[in-house]
Amino acid sequence: MNQTAIKTLKEVMETSNLSLRKLSQILDLNYNMMLKMGKKPVPNEIFNPDLINWTEVETYITNKGKDWTTIDWDEIKNETSEKVTVDVRTKYPVGTDLTIRGTTNVHMVTFVTDKQIVLLDVVEDNLRLFNHSTFLHQTPRLVTNENLI
Repeated sequence: MNQTAIKTLKEVMETSNLSLRKLSQILDLNYNMMLKMGKKPVPNEIFNPDLINWTEVETYITNKGKDWTTIDWDEIKNETSEKVTVDVRTKYPVGTDLTIRGTTNVHMVTFVTDKQIVLLDVVEDNLRLFNHSTFLHQTPRLVTNENLI
């Protein structure tokens, strides 16, 4: 039996430093419902929106037929999530034509650094500067000759 199984869910979650979202993913439960249960007021305590009602969360998990005591918390804590990174310099070299969210104008990549990218709006003749994460959030789409026709 896992040593953490004798602890309460609250103790396990606080010591493992995991989020309610991660717990819902592990147990394959609806995060919004788990959050709703966790935000219910704790009886005989002043309401604090930052606190989680672990008793209600545990009741919800049990009612859904899941057993949180069988989870290997140490293994989950040691897991590292791999971030998907896009090398903007390689994928969008200088001279590349693309479109970004919010406009149908074609933009041309004019300059790329390790952290930023400069686009020229070829229709309005405006320069736009983005850091890489903001640029990728704009969902750039490469423009091919077929797209221009």
